[in-house]
Amino acid sequence: MARAQEICAWRRTQHRDVDRWLDDLCESLERLAQFPRLGRPISDVKGLELRELVIGQYSVFYVVRGDHVVINWLHHGREPREDPGLLALF
Repeated sequence: MARAQEICAWRRTQHRDVDRWLDDLCESLERLAQFPRLGRPISDVKGLELRELVIGQYSVFYVVRGDHVVINWLHHGREPREDPGLLALF
């Protein structure tokens, strides 16, 4: 959630509707908790399937571990897509 807070702070400087965006994000993450395979698979890392769920201009990268969804990275589409060190997270 630290990344979400960072994005909220930036959006406040842009005079955006942060509350609505955060509500949309939370709603999408709740739906993801109910349907963990909702996002598309993008790779298989150390036997764990990395998945991506697009929410507006953001991508949520995550893995499913048993009945838990582990979110690894929240990425805005306008930011450079750098390796977030996902391999280190496993």
